[in-house]
Order: sequence, then C-alpha cells, then structure tokens
Amino acid sequence: MRNVTSVLRLIRIQNCILASFAVIVGGYLQSLEPNLFQLFLFALIAGLVCGAGNALNDRLDIEGDRVNHPDRPLPLGTLRAIEASVVAIVLGGAGLALSLLLEWHLIAIVVGSEALLVWYNFRLKKIAIVGNVVVALMGAVTVISGGIASGGNILQLPGSVFPAALAFFLHLAREMTKDIQDVAGDRIVGFSTYPVTRNPRAALTIATLSAGVMVLLTLLPVYLNWYNQTYIFIALLTVDVPLLVILILLNIESKPKTLKAATLIFKLGLVMGLLAVYLGGATSAT
Repeated sequence: MRNVTSVLRLIRIQNCILASFAVIVGGYLQSLEPNLFQLFLFALIAGLVCGAGNALNDRLDIEGDRVNHPDRPLPLGTLRAIEASVVAIVLGGAGLALSLLLEWHLIAIVVGSEALLVWYNFRLKKIAIVGNVVVALMGAVTVISGGIASGGNILQLPGSVFPAALAFFLHLAREMTKDIQDVAGDRIVGFSTYPVTRNPRAALTIATLSAGVMVLLTLLPVYLNWYNQTYIFIALLTVDVPLLVILILLNIESKPKTLKAATLIFKLGLVMGLLAVYLGGATSAT
C-alpha cells in the first residue's frame, strides 16, 4: 500500500486527473455530440502521458529535489530511481499503445507529446523561459486535443481554443512561480532557469504579466456573449479575484509561503476556469 501511495505521489495523480478533465472539457466545448470513444480514450491517454512525464521528471531531478522537494518519494526513499524509471516507461508505453486505437492525427499528437516531454525533461527544462513555455504549450494542447478528439471544428471559436489560451497563460505563470521556489536546488544541479540566470524579481514580473493576461482573457466571453451567466459568476469570483489577490501579495513580498500558496491558487484557477467554461456552455459548439 505504501508503494502504491508513493507511485501516485510520483506521477502527481491530481495533475493526471486534471489533464484528463481538460481533454473532456475541450471535447464537449467543441462539439455537442462528440465522438465519445475517441474523447474518453484520449482523456485516459492524456492522464497516462502526464503521469509518465512527472515520473521521468522526478527520476532526473533527484538531486535538486533533495533541496527543493525533500518530501517527494525519491528523495524521501519510499521509491527507488529504477522504480520511477519503470513507472515512466510503463505509463508512456501504455499511452502509445492505446493511441493506436485512435485516428492517425491523434496518434501523431500522442507521439509528439511524449517526444516533447522526453526532450523537455532531458534538456529544455534547463533553459531559461524555454522550459516554462513548453509546459504551458503542453497544457494548452491538452485542451485543444479534446476538441480534435471530439470530431469538432477547432477553428470555430470559442470551442476548445479559448480555454486552451487560458490554460497557456495560467500554466506559464505557475511554472515561473515554481522556478522561483526552486532556485536553491536548481543552482545546485546547474539548471539555467530564468530566476537563476536573471533574478527572482524578473521571473515574478513575467508570472504577473502572464496571469494578468489570463485575467483579461476571462473577460472576453462576457463582451462577446460566448457563455451564460454561470461562466461570469464562476470565472470572476473563483478565478479572477483570487488571482488578483495573490498577485498583489506576491509583488509586495514573495515569501516561500506566499509562493507556495500562489502555485496552488494558479492550479485551482485552472480547474475553476475549465469548470466555468464547461458549465457556462459554448454557444459555438456544433
């Protein structure tokens, strides 16, 4: 039982569930009558790929995590490095195998996503800004992939493209904030993240701007009448207000506790943002 719990912590099961949820939301926003087999299978695959990426990330970041995240399974010793490697390979392989049941363009998305995750973990995450943008793009692609899997026309707005844009900017803000948290460990292992190569304040500026753009984007559907009143209520009260409050606090004084709270609020903001567009309903769905 202890090993099962450690594996679930290793793959960040909550993030895997969120990835699957993002696919489903993207699918239902793109089409009122989605291809349910493709949509839900792709949602499962997204969760598997997310778990594989997280397991590989922790396998390669053991030394840095001893400083930044000593409570994670590998530095804590509840899982061995070889076990993390096996988890990453099994989940990634399962995702690829299941994708063979889908149409060719969805197979290409899965293959491309896994290749990008491997490249990210071995190289790109060590490069300032580049690694952050890659993670943000992956978050956005997850939502758009749901729209593609549903069989809908992703060029029709707002569909899955609008929530994907929200996901991109919120992921970017969160990743930049996480890099600020991880400065000490990243310096030890030689990662050239933005807070390391520049300074935490510069990284905080990017995080603030990115989250600010996201807040402004949430107002666009109100002006264009894309969603109903439910969207307005959820987006403004549970996404925008908490984001603005934490951004103000971060720019006053970015203490470790504030940074930790910010990463949590950014994640909750993504969940509530997806929920807002899902419950708000897209008038453009076909």
